Amino acid sequence: MILSGKDMIGLKKLTVLFALLLCLSMLSGCGNKLAEGYDEQTIKDTAEQIITDIHVKGVTEVLTPLMREDYLKKYPMENMEEQVLELLVGVGNFMAYGQESVIGKESPDIEGEQLAVILVTALYEKGEINYTLTFDKDMKVLSFYAK
Repeated sequence: MILSGKDMIGLKKLTVLFALLLCLSMLSGCGNKLAEGYDEQTIKDTAEQIITDIHVKGVTEVLTPLMREDYLKKYPMENMEEQVLELLVGVGNFMAYGQESVIGKESPDIEGEQLAVILVTALYEKGEINYTLTFDKDMKVLSFYAK
């Protein structure tokens, strides 16, 4: 069976939607509450500000001073910068923030360290981008993904 370009785009959107729903169900369904010391609204506000700043200044300039040193070495800024720029090119101007989900999670690297993970959907003229950020208790960024 050969799919047309329109069918491929629809299939791609369906795949992305399925992946997003899967992520949201994992985030909301697992019942991971934020550890003591985290404030959900602060996490949401900080994530939104980071994403807004990235639109203007770029990933490297915004995230480098905000990332924890041990994680800065793990994630090459150039790769993140390219990934985000590639996504932003096709979606048009930013319009609003959509759904946001915040959960608590134990660090895979440091036993007993509690982290906050937020999934933010940013709405644009021609689509949306899902951002996932992880924060430690000092609100240092440990990971940043966009898709």
